Amino acid sequence: DVGAFDGRIGLVQIALVDTEPTQGPLEVTPATHLMVSPGNQNLPSLCVQGLAGSVSIYSPHLWHRGSANTHRQERATLRLTLVAEGGLLPPGIPYTMQAEDAWRWWLE
Repeated sequence: DVGAFDGRIGLVQIALVDTEPTQGPLEVTPATHLMVSPGNQNLPSLCVQGLAGSVSIYSPHLWHRGSANTHRQERATLRLTLVAEGGLLPPGIPYTMQAEDAWRWWLE
């Protein structure tokens, strides 16, 4: 899938609330965005937690996930996918929008 490895794509995650370790913070595995094949599946990962307003910017090729939320409060985040001109998005639900849905939702 050529689009899945397009270097013109970046992910941005903004914490909308203070994130505790038990709230399922973003978990990343450093340097995995440089792999050309799956490689070692048992690499150590890091939790990315911070105060409301903290911004994380990373490659979609970096192994990442939300960890388990065992806290009573939700971990609210705003996530954006940035694509440079000519960038290719991988197919899938988060990247698919029908023309009739454009401008249908907004924040006030």
